Amino acid sequence: MSTPPVQDWLPDAGARSLHTVRRHIAAETTADTDAICATVSRDVFFAVPQRTRAGQELPPGSVLTSWDEVYDYYAGRADSYVVLASSQQKSVSTPWYVFNESAATLRATGSIGSSDATGEEFVVNSAIL
Repeated sequence: MSTPPVQDWLPDAGARSLHTVRRHIAAETTADTDAICATVSRDVFFAVPQRTRAGQELPPGSVLTSWDEVYDYYAGRADSYVVLASSQQKSVSTPWYVFNESAATLRATGSIGSSDATGEEFVVNSAIL
């Protein structure tokens, strides 16, 4: 007996993933941690790079590998910034996965790192798989 080339559930996987990505992007413009995290997989690999003068870096502790770490990240980010808008740059959707690249406009609501950035606006790039 051979394995069929396409599993019964596969044709709907891309559509479900695309719907989840769109919900995630919309939820990120809220401060609702539960709504945001409802769109995050329980099997996570969540990189939170830090922008430095040398470029983007991933220091120890900046790759989150548990859902609880991701929840804590989103719960704590409101102390630093809010997402004002998210602009989709590129989206690739297949029956197996969705990759979305976007640029988000953020407004600082407090300190970022050791600097008070309250009221400053900036743009960051992100990718969702």
